[in-house]
Amino acid sequence: MDAKRTWPLLVVYVFIWYASNVRYNIVNKMLLESLHATVIIAWAQLAFGVVVAVCLWRCGVLPTPSLSRGDILALVPASMAFAAGQITTQTALTFGHVSLTHVVKSVEPVVNALVSALLLGDCLNPFTYLTLVPIDLGVCLTANSLGFDVSTLACAMASNVCFALRNVLASKYGRIGDLGEGPAVRTTNQLFLLTVLGSAISLPFVSDIPVSFAIVIRCIG
Repeated sequence: MDAKRTWPLLVVYVFIWYASNVRYNIVNKMLLESLHATVIIAWAQLAFGVVVAVCLWRCGVLPTPSLSRGDILALVPASMAFAAGQITTQTALTFGHVSLTHVVKSVEPVVNALVSALLLGDCLNPFTYLTLVPIDLGVCLTANSLGFDVSTLACAMASNVCFALRNVLASKYGRIGDLGEGPAVRTTNQLFLLTVLGSAISLPFVSDIPVSFAIVIRCIG
């Protein structure tokens, strides 16, 4: 596909993604205000992802991954970061305004670039880092105008760090196991696996019993 046709599609896709993200945060805030169950809602969203993954695997839409015990253990750190990012995002929405949380979350590409450089040594072109400066300035100005809230800022930034760690660790272990053919299939399957493990890891925070650890150990064994 030539560049003249690619750019309009890219703009449309970015708009759809951004609008969906805004709607997701608004619905989350409404749900949190109604149920007052931050961690349960965070876990339920991960659990729903598990249901989607199982349906796609069972229906043959995606190939069922084949992993060894070592492969599963290698994915645990990224899964922990995924679960922590999910919970801290919901916590940020619980403490403060949707708009402030959404603005602070927009710094995630900056955090991801820094974490990639620190942990993987994956340094980008200096001009690429310069393009991230307007994002930081815009977030600082907008956050001040929306009203500064320490709890919301801390949780939203913690979520940024957690998701950046998830991305970096997932990239580091992206070639483990048999996740299917092609980068798109492998990436999708890896995300579903992180969702499954993240759901199991975060279950104790919902049930207050170590059931999920028994499930993980049983799967590994």
